[in-house]
Amino acid sequence: MSILLRLMFLVPIAYIVALYIAAVAMSLAMFDFVVDADTAPLIIGLSLALTFYGGMISFFPALAFIILAEAFRWRSILAYLAAGGIIGLIAAETTMVFDGLAFAENLRLICIASGFVGGAIYWLIAGKLAGLSSAGSAPA
Repeated sequence: MSILLRLMFLVPIAYIVALYIAAVAMSLAMFDFVVDADTAPLIIGLSLALTFYGGMISFFPALAFIILAEAFRWRSILAYLAAGGIIGLIAAETTMVFDGLAFAENLRLICIASGFVGGAIYWLIAGKLAGLSSAGSAPA
């Protein structure tokens, strides 16, 4: 896969998938990981809403990190976990300013953990290939 195709398609898809999986993890944590007939529609709806909300908050910090990771060929999962945690903390602090999600206990912890999940998912899809001109080839 050429670097242009990877940057145009794989990176945005990886970002969107990571955002959605992080939102699902956050929704499940807010409902104490209890999924039954009563909570399933709420979890699905909250996950979709948090995907858009998280994308709004995390777009520019994630974009900055992705550009740095591609430029400096950062392929360590620890870098992506740290970036996800920091972005999760930014999301938590932004949300607390507006008194949003007031029903969630331990909002900072939930947001940071969801950021870790998002960072790990992004790394699995696109981060392992950061800076490579083609999949599996040695960096130039």
